[in-house]
Amino acid sequence: MEWVNGWAKVPWFFRRYISFVLVTLLLLPLFLSIFINADGYHFQLRTVFLLQRMYVIFSALLLVLLITSHEKIKGYEPRKRDWKEPLAFALLAGLLFMLAFSTQIDYDHILSHGAEITDRMNFDAERWLSPRILSDTDINPNRLYWLEDDSDVLARQVTLDKIPGNPEVRFHSYWADLDGNGAFSDCMITLGINNHSIDISEEYADSLRTSSTSQYPETDHWVIIKVNQSLLMQGPNLLYLQKRCRDSISISSQDAYVNHQSYAFHDGKWDNLYYNELAFFIQQDDDATASILFKTGFILRAIALLFLFIAFFGLDFIWFIFQKAKIEIGFSFVYSIIMYWFSQYIRNYWLILSKLVSYGAYILMKISFLQPVLDFSDPSLPWLGVPEFMVGMADTCSGIDSLAYFILAYSLLVAINWRSINIKRAALLFIPGLLGALAMNVIRIYLLFIIGIYFSRDFALNAYHTNAGMVLFIIYFVIFWQLSLRFMTCGKPWKDEGHKGRQKREKKRTC
Repeated sequence: MEWVNGWAKVPWFFRRYISFVLVTLLLLPLFLSIFINADGYHFQLRTVFLLQRMYVIFSALLLVLLITSHEKIKGYEPRKRDWKEPLAFALLAGLLFMLAFSTQIDYDHILSHGAEITDRMNFDAERWLSPRILSDTDINPNRLYWLEDDSDVLARQVTLDKIPGNPEVRFHSYWADLDGNGAFSDCMITLGINNHSIDISEEYADSLRTSSTSQYPETDHWVIIKVNQSLLMQGPNLLYLQKRCRDSISISSQDAYVNHQSYAFHDGKWDNLYYNELAFFIQQDDDATASILFKTGFILRAIALLFLFIAFFGLDFIWFIFQKAKIEIGFSFVYSIIMYWFSQYIRNYWLILSKLVSYGAYILMKISFLQPVLDFSDPSLPWLGVPEFMVGMADTCSGIDSLAYFILAYSLLVAINWRSINIKRAALLFIPGLLGALAMNVIRIYLLFIIGIYFSRDFALNAYHTNAGMVLFIIYFVIFWQLSLRFMTCGKPWKDEGHKGRQKREKKRTC
């Protein structure tokens, strides 16, 4: 029962914080996954775990706030609350979460309401009061599938509950001027709808001329084509795009919402874009209620998160911390934003790290007699696996986020504890700590292949791959910090309360 006594010594607000994080980042996604329209439960889980930016940043902000304001709030004793109050706030939070996520069921409906595409796809672009830093975006840079050869085809199946009153086919496209003439000319673009083909060359050229970046050899733009209702049918509809010219045409895609409905015909065969869906859809009619619900979806999620926080901590504590820790609140907000932007910045160097991680996982697989294959021939990313299970080691596999989180978390804790630790020893442990975070990511990738080869490929590439990184990092960092703190505090004085009624006395920490 020693761990029970140890848990009881943890300040009450940290105990509640851990419960809050478990509910917010684990139990809530499991519940909300039923609102996601995806091909199989693994992909439902994968999608909802990818749409957690607001919750992750809020959890990080709250942790920083509790750490930095610890001295000011440690004496606060929470009042005993009637069970009805936290239950009421929890139920209200659950209701608002359900309302918000009901607008995220269908990828096509999100596209119809308006999604912004730059280097990433922003699913919350048309929602009210949705700051970019907290809005849901595709986790990877915008992926393009190019029509390079005239025999290439890009296609997507779109299911309609009903045929729209004034239907439009829309897709987000890039044009690359490969013939070097600086203009879109002598190019035929064909849009296919079920068994009908439409020449949309003129409409495509018009969309290029109205694009804000049309003076450049490569430009992105939305193409909107009005179509006749008679071409559509209730149920599945097949859309496809083809070109006849030297220039290249592409359609953007994203890999958060995946229904396995996108295809590419290349080198004489059809390939399912297994982890991507093209931004290629039919604009759908919507009633006023659904439109308002979508517009307010971000606000509903923010209020739901606040209600869940109140359910765990209480209104009195929120008011207390607001009064006592205004500076810490501001610092936590700024630090959380810096943490996010720093992780985004160092992501630019993911390819180098991805190669190191691939080689490390390759060695572990070799030791395990798995006969692995490591391929560096693709300049965009390394490939690792066994012949029947090859995986491209993209930025999400590189562990770049774990390194960013380690740097920021370690520097924060050193800054907070600088009076009670040896700074030289803290600096000495920094590099081993980084290497340990990298090694933990190598183990994560190795386990991904073990799970995929011997148990379930879908589980390995979806639920496990999406969530294991953060879980393993937290476990690693907690253990590393506890072990390193003892080394950093050797020789530093500390106060011993002694027995009851005795005076505090200074002691020296021993290693």
